Amino acid sequence: MATMKAKGLLFNLTSRLGLVTIGRFLAFFTIPIISRALGPEQYGVYSFAIAVANYGFLPADWGFLAKGIRDVAKLPSKSAQIASDILSSRLTLYLLGGIIIIFFTTVIYGFSLFNLYILMAILTNFGLAITLDFFFYGRKDTFTPSAIHLLGQFIFLLLVYVFVENENDLLILMTINIFYRLLESLILIVLFKKEQTLEISFPSKKAIPLFKDNFFLGLGAKGTFFQNSFPILVIPFFLSTEDLGIYSATFKVFMVSSLMLQSMNLVFSPWIVESKTEKNSSKKLKLFNKLVIGYFISGILGGLFLYFIGPLFLKLLFGSEFSSSQNLIRTFSIYLVPIWPIYMILVGYMNNFEKDRTFFLGSLFQITTITILVPIFLFFQELNGVIYGLASSTTIVSLFYYLHLQRELKS
Repeated sequence: MATMKAKGLLFNLTSRLGLVTIGRFLAFFTIPIISRALGPEQYGVYSFAIAVANYGFLPADWGFLAKGIRDVAKLPSKSAQIASDILSSRLTLYLLGGIIIIFFTTVIYGFSLFNLYILMAILTNFGLAITLDFFFYGRKDTFTPSAIHLLGQFIFLLLVYVFVENENDLLILMTINIFYRLLESLILIVLFKKEQTLEISFPSKKAIPLFKDNFFLGLGAKGTFFQNSFPILVIPFFLSTEDLGIYSATFKVFMVSSLMLQSMNLVFSPWIVESKTEKNSSKKLKLFNKLVIGYFISGILGGLFLYFIGPLFLKLLFGSEFSSSQNLIRTFSIYLVPIWPIYMILVGYMNNFEKDRTFFLGSLFQITTITILVPIFLFFQELNGVIYGLASSTTIVSLFYYLHLQRELKS
């Protein structure tokens, strides 16, 4: 049995990392096509519209991925009902959040082209609202959603290459976003329905109760979301949309470089859920320490790689218009890249060990410190200050999670 588990883990890990690696190569081709075509200013507008739309998607993204994975892993016999309830609730909450954002952006921006970009970004999130990737991850099948996402990335790259040529093609780019996200989710639904029954209830009466039940987990998961999106919202107020474009391009490369570790978290999640029931605390603690050390080493190596290769890589990908990003990536590599993998594995443990209330407290502190530190550092240090603020908050909350998990695993 142990051998079978090890083989399953190895297959999921290698297949996931292999597909993600290919996907990263596709992303490295896609990002410069978009950024070179749009230019820093329009790329900043594109990033801002997506960030605003993602705030409307918050209710539908309220920790349902982590909840779906751990519920399906714990109760595989009820996986069809779990998937149906989550999908129905996400659809209802997606509509509610979208309406709220459209109302406020219409009041602020009116019936403008900029507001149309935000509306299209909201429609892009419809594909994310109906995804069933958590079902496959919870069943320890990381290959299927990874392969489907890779297919979507390939289609996205192809369409962007053919149709996105200059700064006037932003509407076309947003339309492509909507199409490929929806296609990925529909394929997963078709595969799900081949062996399971999907019952959609819309609007779902379970949406609000499920949201409440998932409140602490969902709010905890918003720490990472807020960390990624808040700088995008505040940079234009202190600097300009062109500076936002510079930051967004650099941050995109940082996130792409960290997605492999995020993929590893998805692979390890079902096994971490199972380890929770292990009575031998020393075994649980040993696994935890091995993962933390491994992720820490990967962060150091990733930081060194980005420090020396990142500036050259950005120059080749984005061109002279984004020259400022070459210095910015070095700041990322020194202050944020080394700590980011540890933060990710600790968040994974908090989710899979169902430490929702503690996760909520850490996330609340993270959101508070980001709200305070990022504008202050941004005012005095400009774009580099954003990274100083994010790194400070990430380090503090990671230490909080680590100490809590150490006590939990020893008991």
